[in-house]
Amino acid sequence: MRADRVALIRRDVTLAAQRAGIPRCRHLTVCLHYAPGDNRRRDADNLWPTLKAAADALARGPRRDWVGLDLVPDDTPDHMTKLAPIIHSGPGERRLWLTVETR
Repeated sequence: MRADRVALIRRDVTLAAQRAGIPRCRHLTVCLHYAPGDNRRRDADNLWPTLKAAADALARGPRRDWVGLDLVPDDTPDHMTKLAPIIHSGPGERRLWLTVETR
């Protein structure tokens, strides 16, 4: 089940990045945002696995058979800064999005 979710995240991030026309670059800064649509307490640390799967979709995979857009050579700190996930509490539409800055 977990592998299916990771594959879905990677696929969706890959498609969104391609549609957005994000170019190859030296460094990316990424941040995951989550709007749960309510005011219940949540721990942003629980979003790190989702951010990791998204980052993997943007970087080159370490093996030939791993998915990755190759926008940066790797998702290590030399090539990618992963900011702590942010939870936007409050009523409204439930959403999850990724911001990406290139350098």
